[in-house]
Amino acid sequence: MASQKARLVDYSEFRQAVKALCDGEVLQSCEGKLLAGLDGSSQPLLRQLYQELSGPCRIMASDSFVVGSSKLLHHLLPDLFPPVDRKYTLAILSRLPKTDPYRIGTMQCQHPDDDVFVKAMLFYGHVARSVPNLGRLVDRRCMSTSIPKVLDNAMISWCYLTLRAAGGRDAEE
Repeated sequence: MASQKARLVDYSEFRQAVKALCDGEVLQSCEGKLLAGLDGSSQPLLRQLYQELSGPCRIMASDSFVVGSSKLLHHLLPDLFPPVDRKYTLAILSRLPKTDPYRIGTMQCQHPDDDVFVKAMLFYGHVARSVPNLGRLVDRRCMSTSIPKVLDNAMISWCYLTLRAAGGRDAEE
């Protein structure tokens, strides 16, 4: 997160925000849900969660709270929420065809908002439903600890290989 100068709030605020989030009805209503269950009907819940993360349960001191908050959500509910980052997740969503419902604008990639959060989660949910037998790739002993993490790893790998094939300098980082 350091590349975008992301900063967490101080520890006492962080602790209070996480406690409020965990004690809140919105996150509690997410418990037991799986990523493949995130679809269009999940939009109100995702928007409520975004409102909490950007307001009373904010853990980021900087503006990049979509990225930091998604990582927190992934740790709290790893079978439901994937980690989101700018370099891979948001870059891919910004390069989807203009007619794709999960596409985000270039400016949204740099300044993610509630639409970006919702589209990213729904995109991952769509992929989780679309890939047969995805669960067989989960290995709780390694970096593929859940379906959201398997998809995150796949996205990073695809970006890396695509950049490398194109001779991109980022592939070597």
